[in-house]
Amino acid sequence: MHIPLVDETHAPIQMGMNVERFPRPTGTPEQGARRNLKAIGKGTVVAVTLSDGAKAALQTSRFYKDGSRKSFYQKLFAADAKGVGWVVSAWVVTGKDSQFVDSHPEVGAWLKAHVLSFCFDARKFDEAAVRAAYEPPDKSKQSEPFFFIQMTDTQLGMRSADEGGMAKDVELFEKAVAAANRLKPAFVVITGDLVNGSRDKAQIAQFKRIAAKLDKAIPLHLAPGNHDIPHTKEKVLQLNYYREVFGKDRYTFTHGGCTFVVFNSYLPMLADANQAEAARQYKWLEDTFAAAAKAKSAHTVVLQHHPIFLKSIDEKVGYFNFPQAERKKYLDLFIANGVRYVFTGHWHRNAVARYKGLEMVITSAVSKPLGGRDKAKPGFRIVKVYPDRIAHEFVALDAVPKKVDLAAEPAKENTP
Repeated sequence: MHIPLVDETHAPIQMGMNVERFPRPTGTPEQGARRNLKAIGKGTVVAVTLSDGAKAALQTSRFYKDGSRKSFYQKLFAADAKGVGWVVSAWVVTGKDSQFVDSHPEVGAWLKAHVLSFCFDARKFDEAAVRAAYEPPDKSKQSEPFFFIQMTDTQLGMRSADEGGMAKDVELFEKAVAAANRLKPAFVVITGDLVNGSRDKAQIAQFKRIAAKLDKAIPLHLAPGNHDIPHTKEKVLQLNYYREVFGKDRYTFTHGGCTFVVFNSYLPMLADANQAEAARQYKWLEDTFAAAAKAKSAHTVVLQHHPIFLKSIDEKVGYFNFPQAERKKYLDLFIANGVRYVFTGHWHRNAVARYKGLEMVITSAVSKPLGGRDKAKPGFRIVKVYPDRIAHEFVALDAVPKKVDLAAEPAKENTP
């Protein structure tokens, strides 16, 4: 990619790097990064290990400079064997209203690769990692477009008796599986709330019975929802129970040159009570995204139950979205690793919210929609995957098409 002299607002683009030496640093590299972050504004700090094994901290931040310029900064804080501190900085400065960095994520990836290439032992300099950042995703790996079906909130047992009870939930789930068998997608994913009661044996038995009706040639992937995992009164998740009943609560799979990441979104929802497990999962996500980047996946797509946000990243915290402290943490991780689509459920409504080029796709329920402006009926989402984009459309169970035309683009859904 050629970096233009000006951004889309006709303001000049400035890029640069420098290395600074501090003979007498105080505290650890991470403490230094957090002190610096506190001085300039909002951002993130993550611990990293350099190619020579040295421990360091990477700070990523955005702020306005002189009131008229927008700055994207990455700083690496490290200390050598003699205790001398080093700060490696890389930046892009654009016009105040420019979206250049957000619309060109590869620029951030380049800066990050150069900053993280710093090391104290020149023999262990990882040139390959820097070169890899400049290689675009291998779209040729996805030779043919394909589609998959996202179901969510089958939630057997949710309906009250006057709404038809579980018999109605069963009827709708069976109808959804029959439609999937007719359409023959590459795979089906159900993004959580498989049942209404995590320990209800009848609901679990019915779910497994109906799920088993899916054509064996169509892989089925499950993501955990809050109704699927029991917890103690202290909100500690009983993950072993879910794993024994339904399987893994975090994993990846690939199809058509794309990487799909299924993760347990209930952990960040209850992060305070599950800190150790949440930290393990976050590290797993970092490693997973790194592996997807190394494999040059055409797309890296996240599949989870809870939406990170419904309309705006700054919206009020509630039952249906992430705690405020967890939102930017995960969004920044996703965006930094090239994730552009996150498919979720939980809200029992349809919506698409956007943040810095990422689509937070929220899909209504197979079982019982809860209203909303779209007044969705029970249904599922058809997701079309192309080498350069992903398109998707929610369809009601009584309006499922006879076949999926990959040449036809569905209408875009807007934020409600």
